[in-house]
Amino acid sequence: MSSGVLVGAAVVPSFFDGTAVPATRTGAETAATVTTEALPTWQVDGVVWSMATVGNTVYATGSFTKARPPGTSPGDAKEVARGNVLAFDITTGNLITSFNHTLNAQGRRIVASPDGKRVYVGGDFTAVDGKEHKRIAAFDTATGKLVDGFAPQASARVSGIAATDSTVYFGGNFFNVNGKSRTRLAAVKASNGANLDAWKPTVDDEVMALAVAPGDKRVIIGGKFQHLNGENKVGVGAVDATSAAMAAWTSRPVPTRLDPKSAMSYVTDLRVQGDTVFGAADGEGYHWYDGRFAAKAENGDLVWLDNCYGATYGIFPQGQSVYSVSHAHDCSSLGAFGETVPTTWHRALAETANATGTDHALPGSNSNYHGQPVPSLLPWEPKLGVGSFTKQYQAAWAVTGNAKYVALGGEFPSVNGKKQTGLTRFGFPPPPKPVVVASDTFGRSVKSGFGSATTGGAWTDAGAKGATSVSGGAGKVKLAKKGYNAGAYLTGVKSQNTELTFKLSTDKAGSGSGIAVWGVGRNVRGAGDYRARVRLAGNQVYLQLSRSDNKNVESVVVKEQAVKGLTYKPGQGLRLKLQVTGSSPTTLRAKVWADGKAEPAAWQLSGTDTTPGLQAAGGLGVRAYLGRTSAAPATISVDGVYAVQPR
Repeated sequence: MSSGVLVGAAVVPSFFDGTAVPATRTGAETAATVTTEALPTWQVDGVVWSMATVGNTVYATGSFTKARPPGTSPGDAKEVARGNVLAFDITTGNLITSFNHTLNAQGRRIVASPDGKRVYVGGDFTAVDGKEHKRIAAFDTATGKLVDGFAPQASARVSGIAATDSTVYFGGNFFNVNGKSRTRLAAVKASNGANLDAWKPTVDDEVMALAVAPGDKRVIIGGKFQHLNGENKVGVGAVDATSAAMAAWTSRPVPTRLDPKSAMSYVTDLRVQGDTVFGAADGEGYHWYDGRFAAKAENGDLVWLDNCYGATYGIFPQGQSVYSVSHAHDCSSLGAFGETVPTTWHRALAETANATGTDHALPGSNSNYHGQPVPSLLPWEPKLGVGSFTKQYQAAWAVTGNAKYVALGGEFPSVNGKKQTGLTRFGFPPPPKPVVVASDTFGRSVKSGFGSATTGGAWTDAGAKGATSVSGGAGKVKLAKKGYNAGAYLTGVKSQNTELTFKLSTDKAGSGSGIAVWGVGRNVRGAGDYRARVRLAGNQVYLQLSRSDNKNVESVVVKEQAVKGLTYKPGQGLRLKLQVTGSSPTTLRAKVWADGKAEPAAWQLSGTDTTPGLQAAGGLGVRAYLGRTSAAPATISVDGVYAVQPR
């Protein structure tokens, strides 16, 4: 049986800090990671505390005064001055020279606005490029310039920032913003930095990270606090984005501080992907939580909780994988590596974005970890050297990326045993080369028939005799009379999954019922085939998915549709792509577009079919038909036949 739908335009997600990207429930076996091979990247002479990505540009802030090319040492002739903030291209690792600014003290947090038009930086600085900007500033990503009109004044360090396109939320350890009392949290207008006086929540200790939930109605707050707006919310909670009233937050990943003198656990980083917020935590003292967690951004419901030991400093979700930087040393609660003597430090990890099991550890006092859902660690662990710049003797402090790359920042002096300081990046392996099923450039002359393809063997004629030939770099199908049907097949090809592409054109417009050209993606000898039909009538282009039986009687899988925005005139080239995959059901997809124009991202037609006899591997081909009300003769030209097994 068959079913079909008309497919709309594909939505391609963009990846920059603060952008929501849907996360699909998956197991470890389906979550892909970048490789551990470090790619050439510029370096810094200090520490990178935070990074944000907009498109292919990474913005990094921290405490450093110089940047230098990969493979060079401090003092190299190409080393340049950079004052605690810089930008580099994540695809090349090259410094972006047009972005050159100086913070007069370290930056602690940098994030992007949802529209990617700005990045906001916060920290200890009081001036940017010599202009007063007290602990928070903004840069225009299009021009690279400092936004002079955005200059709110915070009285002390800004450690966390989150933004909508109109509002900037920030937190830290300050008590005054723009001359008005605030308790470690504030919101200002993105347009001019003016206070939003209705938003002034309070916490009893430093704020480290902020995130805005999808819909811009809730702000999620992470840090060292035990109370939020006077309520018992330890380390993480949420408030209304307008009024700062308490909002629902149901989970408790961070344990309560046992007494005022003891050390604590706290949230260090928050990132939102889709409907989920991912958090990183650091624990100090004898009672701690060092791991990572995922919770629903709308209410705080726990998705998973990773109770690995070893402080986590940064987190970055990328589709089905979540990257983090830490000094993890015991992940036995995940069923992964345990404690060793001497201690083995794991400085960068990846795990699944979704839960895959439950916590392996025994119940602990003042915690809710035992039996909680947990992710799985993924096989990704680049080796980072331990740095000394901060005297905290860590490696990476920050992680960011886009759909194709992941970048780490920190104080590490080496990556995978090679000298590389403070910045590095990783990419996905190149996709495997497609398995070519058949190809034909028609670079020959054949008076009768198509001859032999470049790859795929000899063509076998079908339909009207003497209709096919090769000349002028194309296969020709001459339909001498109305109602003629002719073409050729590569019967030596046997493929279950095939993606066939070729160029077609005609010497005249199809009048009346028009001219039809088929791409055949699976021809099963003695049973029939699966095909896509392009019909040219007047100047209009129509597309249909169908199957045929062994007598070439055609049945519709997806009914004919006029291709919007596409017209045709004689001699114009069109490109047809047909994909035939699977078995019981077989999935058919097709698209057609003007030669020389960009291929549509989405399939224009898609459908399935389960007809017995066609659920086997088969050959491929092309056919053409001249309608009974069209003017004869007509010649169809075909070239650039290329068929692969789709990945």
